[in-house]
Amino acid sequence: MLEALENAESNHPDDQVNSTFLLRRIKERLREESVNREVIDELKESNLRISSKSFPEKRVAFWQYAASISLVVLTSLALYFAWDTAKSDSNVEGMAQTLITKRTESGQKLTIRLNDGSLVTLNSNSAVTYAEKFSDTLRFIRMTGEVFFEVAKDTQRPFVVETKLLQTTALGTSFNIDAYSEEEEAVTLITGKVNVESALDATINDMLEPGQRFTTTRSGEYSKTEVDLNEQALWKEGIIYFDDIPIDEGLKRLERWYGVYIEVQNMPNRKLNVSGKFDNDNLQNVLTSLSYTAGFEFDIQEKKVTIKFPSL
Repeated sequence: MLEALENAESNHPDDQVNSTFLLRRIKERLREESVNREVIDELKESNLRISSKSFPEKRVAFWQYAASISLVVLTSLALYFAWDTAKSDSNVEGMAQTLITKRTESGQKLTIRLNDGSLVTLNSNSAVTYAEKFSDTLRFIRMTGEVFFEVAKDTQRPFVVETKLLQTTALGTSFNIDAYSEEEEAVTLITGKVNVESALDATINDMLEPGQRFTTTRSGEYSKTEVDLNEQALWKEGIIYFDDIPIDEGLKRLERWYGVYIEVQNMPNRKLNVSGKFDNDNLQNVLTSLSYTAGFEFDIQEKKVTIKFPSL
């Protein structure tokens, strides 16, 4: 089944249907394991009691006996199905191992090398969780925030990244995932090919080429657009890049980037976008440049920044 995605990276767009089938099969296996674990947990936590005030003593004994037998049978069945899933799918082996979580705070960035050789770079206020050692069939990561992946090629083990709204699958490639927002997420492909699928609706999926970005929202809207690769994931190089974005979004980025809190006074009601490119610059210089075009004054006091627009 892995040949479909491997061929996709060899520029065979007709294999998109097969690769989508592979992705769905992977998700089915992950969901099966999750359901089995939930059943077992519920059986362990359940406390079957029958009130003696509601039934005669003999009936109480009978129903207690029947409940005990049922619990044993249900527990056995649940354990059997869980064991059968684990036996038939080595993905469980990877998920059962010790999980590692790496995270960054505001103003921090972090690059880690995974055990398969892949490089993962976290932007500020981001996190990744993965197994200490990947399984023989799957490399699986969950993430929040913004992360850049440089995936080591392995045709036997797809590299799957899951966020709240998206699931991205690759064999060997590089891409950026922006999942800061609760309402919108985006995957931007730099090299290779990836398949992107909505975590909320499996019918929403697409194969990306370098220079393409797939964006989806919690409401189910999605789009694929062309982007300039020279302007993507510049944050890895210490560059802040604003491409005509709403000022409130730009200020949120600055908060994460410099680890500060920004208070805005008299924010204008009119649409106000900002643009700029700042290479390893300090906050004072960045705000000074933005203030010229946006028309605000600012004051920096340690970790608090006050931005004040003129009163109307």
